[in-house]
Amino acid sequence: MRKFRRTLGLLITLCLVLTLFAGCGSGKDDDEAETSDTSSEETTGIDYDAAFETFPADELIMTAGEGGEIYWNEYFYWLHNIVASYMSYYGSIDWTQETEYEGETITIGDYMLLSTQEYTVYFRAIEAYAAEQGVSLTDEEIEEAENSVADGYDSEEDMLADFEEKFITRDLMNYYYTVSALSTKLFESKYGENAENFTDEEVAAYAQENEYMQAKHILLKTVDDSGTALSDEEVAAKLATAEEVLALLDAYSGDDINAYFDELITEYNEDTGVESSPNGYLFTSGTMVEEFETAAAALGDYEYSGIVETSYGYHIILSLPINPDDTPISGDYSLRYTAAQEEFTELIAEKLDSLKITYSDAHAEINPSEMFAVAES
Repeated sequence: MRKFRRTLGLLITLCLVLTLFAGCGSGKDDDEAETSDTSSEETTGIDYDAAFETFPADELIMTAGEGGEIYWNEYFYWLHNIVASYMSYYGSIDWTQETEYEGETITIGDYMLLSTQEYTVYFRAIEAYAAEQGVSLTDEEIEEAENSVADGYDSEEDMLADFEEKFITRDLMNYYYTVSALSTKLFESKYGENAENFTDEEVAAYAQENEYMQAKHILLKTVDDSGTALSDEEVAAKLATAEEVLALLDAYSGDDINAYFDELITEYNEDTGVESSPNGYLFTSGTMVEEFETAAAALGDYEYSGIVETSYGYHIILSLPINPDDTPISGDYSLRYTAAQEEFTELIAEKLDSLKITYSDAHAEINPSEMFAVAES
């Protein structure tokens, strides 16, 4: 459950508009938009309009914390997206199929309802945590967030038509954008714009917990650019070169092995990816090939390996201290920012757990298997 919430938190706070509201202002032409609309009745056989009419749009479904009312129009927006995505992927839904949720076995239908609750309540958790921390948006910041809703649309009319197809209103989208802006401000008030307030010690603890390593290497490739193995003679020559490089390292008597390793990289290395990672590769367990990871994990800072053979060729690896401001090869943000964001979303998840949820009578009447029944052809 916590893993799910962590992913959800990153989704909302980092790329709310780009992912959760996919298609809004995307610039697709009309034909492409029609074929990619997961809520299309022709695609799924489900009449989502009829499902939406199960309750009035302003029917109270539940309340999260103090004043966190969630009405049917918002609840349905998320529920129908979950159902449509599932249908798009699997083609059908067995509502009685069982799945695991927080150590309990529940049906797919109940899981979808609980997932919908996660999405809607998460926004209230951000608001509640911001209030605790004394963080709020100014009138100007609210106006800026609401104005940005229309970014990417040619006209207000186009935007509203798109919203109607996706079962979301301008007011609700305004709310999501302002909470997203609030989340950004809350994060920056705690950690700084680029998480500069998240200390090196905190990053180091995160790196250790998540098995991060940082290393440079010299690669002598035994395959060509297409992945085809070189001839036996060529492979033997690469091994001889690797042995020569290792001998040079063994003979080095200076006090800056890192700088010397860079010199050898310039002269011998055949890995073009090193150009984009001048401080070495920052990676976590499961990212690199097994032989490389095993060898790197066995080294202390500024220690180098023997010759390590992988499917790519012969490597000599130099282990380095982790640089908190480098970006992992599997990520888009610095390790410092990633670690701070993960802690932040854990804090929001804890606040979500603490919110008291109360349900209206209408909530008990929600039956996805009936609402989203596929029409007989």
